[in-house]
Amino acid sequence: MPPDSDSRAGVVSPDEIILRRLLSPKPGAPATTQIRPGIGLTATSFSLRPRRGEQYPSWSRLLLTSPERLVELAAEDGCDVRGAHVCAVAVQVVRELRLDVVPDPTPADHGHCLIVPTTRQPFTDIIWKRLAQKTRIVHTQPDGASAA
Repeated sequence: MPPDSDSRAGVVSPDEIILRRLLSPKPGAPATTQIRPGIGLTATSFSLRPRRGEQYPSWSRLLLTSPERLVELAAEDGCDVRGAHVCAVAVQVVRELRLDVVPDPTPADHGHCLIVPTTRQPFTDIIWKRLAQKTRIVHTQPDGASAA
């Protein structure tokens, strides 16, 4: 069962923008970004799915966490952030796909939230594809730079 949004510091407004960090893929792994004609650089559907160890995909609210801070958090966790990207999407877009966004603050990231399925829309391959098409890359970490 998805976390109850009422028990997690209120509801996330449909006007808010949420962010997801996209680390550079390891050799042989699927790409995390894609150039879409007429749109520009977006996330791939693969990069939006829950990561290993996640039940629901982790995002962060731009209102509380900057794209640069997301990259810093990854570096603090020991991740190689060279060439990492951060994508953004409006909560309204997520909800138009019949998914929901619920707050899930952590000590390190007060803006942490989750995209969760609803009874009207479970997670499916086509939903990830549609969501990926709506994202935009809003930050890219230079290849030779760490976040610290």
